[in-house]
Amino acid sequence: MKKLTIAVALLMVTAILSYADCTYNGFLYPTDTIINGLVCQSDGTWK
Repeated sequence: MKKLTIAVALLMVTAILSYADCTYNGFLYPTDTIINGLVCQSDGTWK
């Protein structure tokens, strides 16, 4: 049971870290959001 709990916890942490939001003026925006001509990329950067 302990191994299952650890596996589930690791899966949840990995899933949370793989979804990168972008920060703009202190607010989080999802991927593909466009603000002032910049697009939020999946790696958490604006381009």
